[in-house]
Amino acid sequence: MIVYRGLMNRSEQGRHKKVNVSRQQTPTPPSGFEKYGRKSRKELFLDAMNEVVPWGELEALVEPYYPKGIHGGRSSALPIMLRIFFVQQWFKVSDLGIEEALYDSAALRRFAGVDLARAPAPDVITVNRFRQLLEAHELGDKMIDTVARHLDEKGIRITAGTIADASIVFAPS
Repeated sequence: MIVYRGLMNRSEQGRHKKVNVSRQQTPTPPSGFEKYGRKSRKELFLDAMNEVVPWGELEALVEPYYPKGIHGGRSSALPIMLRIFFVQQWFKVSDLGIEEALYDSAALRRFAGVDLARAPAPDVITVNRFRQLLEAHELGDKMIDTVARHLDEKGIRITAGTIADASIVFAPS
């Protein structure tokens, strides 16, 4: 279950409201032959995390340790690797599993910033090396703590569970 605290409008303040995310209809642009669609719980969760996680602060934390690629550029874009790291944390996905998930899920690709028209998704080796870099400099726990602190300041709490069972609960702080 995912619990959001403090993300409610004024009319909802003072009372608890549980919203079944799977029934919310959010217009998504049609792609190909699809005429009808809605955002999945996973997409709604990722949209919320995209807005509230302090991505710039996390990039600044990792930037000094992140290796440069050929010709001074980065080996894989740091923002992509950070988002992949958090997708792995939130959805309990292994290094091997995240590579497959990125090719399988348009929602994960959009969130991570992976554009398959320009470049392949980071492979298992790239993801594993990034995780090892974080572990070597003790950055993984710092990033998780930074996000937890930031979400707590906003009155948002993410509880453990599976995204398939996710729901959003609006509650006063």
